[in-house]
Amino acid sequence: METGKDTIEKIESLVKDSFLVNVDGITYSARDLKAVRDEPTCQPLSLNSLQGLADYINHEFKPDAGKNTYFLSIIDETKIAVYSNILGKNRKREALAVCELRGDLREYPFDRFLSQEDFIIKIQSLFGTTDDKDYLLSYAGAVRDDTEVNSTDDGITQSVTIKSGISGALVKESKTKPIVTLKPYRTFREVEQVESAYLFRVRKGAAPEFALFEADGGAWKLTAVERIKSWLREHIDDKDFVILA
Repeated sequence: METGKDTIEKIESLVKDSFLVNVDGITYSARDLKAVRDEPTCQPLSLNSLQGLADYINHEFKPDAGKNTYFLSIIDETKIAVYSNILGKNRKREALAVCELRGDLREYPFDRFLSQEDFIIKIQSLFGTTDDKDYLLSYAGAVRDDTEVNSTDDGITQSVTIKSGISGALVKESKTKPIVTLKPYRTFREVEQVESAYLFRVRKGAAPEFALFEADGGAWKLTAVERIKSWLREHIDDKDFVILA
């Protein structure tokens, strides 16, 4: 049986990839000259609440036990991890626990126009209590299916003319609040949800539609991280436990 050139080159490649070299008691891979070390690590504990994370730390790490050895890293407003300091010859950090906001929690669909019913349901269920939440519910609830909506928008405020009744004789002109302040649920529930500014708009179609557009440039995320840090500092027994945000 004749062996082709491609087959020979493949065999040579496999041999090279698996070839190991020992230098001064350290085993290296001949492929990339990196040391080959087996340093087992644990599977990170998976958590989904700040209370669960605080309970874990208070149970596993007594005061001063984790000093200069372990630390908390608040990665963003939805994810936190407990890491070890650099360990072993591979100089890697070990993740002991990861706390992440559940991905199946519903969020409001910003930047999208919604029907009246869908808008009211989502405002009612996905936001904390604020005066502007009550305003939006009242405003959207006042619009009926047979309402004729004609609006003028100057880019700052939006005037909506609502004609009601069979003859359309009753006319009401209402200016929407251009910016509303709301508290959507979007970080861990143990902390006070962050208020943010949103642009409120109404659009006519077969039926009136409503939308909210984010207007704070994502600044709320920094505030959320600080609130998470403050909550953890208060609920972790070891007040010297390092928390990075």
